Parts: sequence; structure tokens; C-alpha cells
Amino acid sequence: MAANLRSYVGYLKIGLKSQFAYKADKFMSVLLTLIGPFISIIVWYVIFSASRSATIAGFNFTDLSAYFLIVAGLNILNTPGFIDVMQGAVKEGSIVNYFTKPARLLPQMFLVGLPEVLVESAIIMLPIVLVAMYLLHASLGTYTVLLFIMEAGMAFVMLQLISGLIGVLAVYTTEIWGIFSIVDWIVYLLGGGLLPISMFPPGIAHFLLVLPFSLVFYLPAATLIGMIPLQESLAYTLLMLGWLAALAAALNFEWKSAVRRISVVGV
Repeated sequence: MAANLRSYVGYLKIGLKSQFAYKADKFMSVLLTLIGPFISIIVWYVIFSASRSATIAGFNFTDLSAYFLIVAGLNILNTPGFIDVMQGAVKEGSIVNYFTKPARLLPQMFLVGLPEVLVESAIIMLPIVLVAMYLLHASLGTYTVLLFIMEAGMAFVMLQLISGLIGVLAVYTTEIWGIFSIVDWIVYLLGGGLLPISMFPPGIAHFLLVLPFSLVFYLPAATLIGMIPLQESLAYTLLMLGWLAALAAALNFEWKSAVRRISVVGV
């Protein structure tokens, strides 16, 4: 157990060091991250100007600007490292090497994306969130910040579980990037990336809030900005723990089935 833990820590340290090897790449990541919210803010500026209304669906322009900035920061949690490594390992046949290492294969795959997320959370997400709070002239309470951090961490785990479910499909099919692209767009749309979930009709909004995708963008952003009461946000977050357990169980079942196929076919 201790040996496995040391191997995970060592794997994480190597990943963190590699993140600082290409500084120009990180600079480009910052620029690309800002393109999305910049376009959304421009579009909403045009909408507000044309409507000549101070609010739309209960939001003013500053609220939406802050929301899309936070969504851009949260979007760095969606790293496809698991899928990339898994597909490459299956195609090359090197997946068998992972079974000889002291660390289990699935945790190794999950650790692929963690160093990138940790570094970019510090250099991208944190500054973006601070800018959003400055726009709102908001003072953050301790419970709000802690709940936001917890929701963002859970969002990362959820995205990794979804990536894992897609990544394991590499054992059955030669190309999974198309599946990932479709699922990624669904998560972005239903999770509140395109527009806040509360802007949908009430029935649809309530349905989307109980789906796991709302944890990815809407719940953390709405918690930080104060779009929904803190107790209500906490209730939805606790509901998401059930989704995490369900997704983890589904991935475990899928992986055990895939391992039997690897043993028989000799992938």
C-alpha cells in the first residue's frame, strides 16, 4: 500500500515538473482560455445594446461577464489526458506494461491530467476568478470559497470519470476522439457553459440542475457569484456525490469487462 502511494506521488511530481518545461505553451494556454469568454462577452454586449434593457432573464451585463469568465476558468478542468494515453496505449500494445507497475492502471491514467489542472488552476483559474469578483465588487465569504473549491474539485473528478468511461472504449474501438468531442459538447451545453442554466425555462432548468453536468460549470460559478442561495447550492452539491459514486461504479464495471477482453485477445 505504501509502495503504491509513493509511486503515485512520484508520478505526480514528474507531471508537475513537466508542466514548467514549456513556458510558451502555458502562455498560449492562457490566451486560448480567454478567447471563449471574450467572444461570449462581446455577443452579450451586442444583445444588451439591442434590447436596451438593463437586465435579461434577471441578469445584468456585469453578472454575465463575470459568469463567463468563471466558466472559462473552470473549463481547464476538462483535460482529455486519460483518453489520449489510453487510446495510445491500446493502439501501441503498451497497455500491458501498466499491469506490471506497482500502481494500478486507472489511477495512473487519472494522474495524467492532474498536474496540468493544478498548474493551470494557479496561473489561469485563480486570476480569472479574481477579475470576475472585481467586476462584481463582491466580497467572498469563507463558506462560499470553500464550497466553490469543493465543487471545482468534484467537477474535475466527474470529468475524469466521464473521460474514463470514454477512454476504456479504446479497447473495443480504434477511434474514440469523435465520441469524446460529442460528449464534451453535451457537457458544455447542459452544464451551463453556453449560458447559465437558470436562463432555461423553469422545468428544463430544474431537470438540468439534477443532472451531473451542472456540477462542471453552473454550480461552481453560481455559488461564487451568488446566483443561487448557499444552502441550495450545498444541497445540489451533495446530490452530485451520488452521481460521482454512480459514475465510479459504472467505470469500475466497464474496466473489469475490458480487462477480460485484453487478457483474451491480447491487446
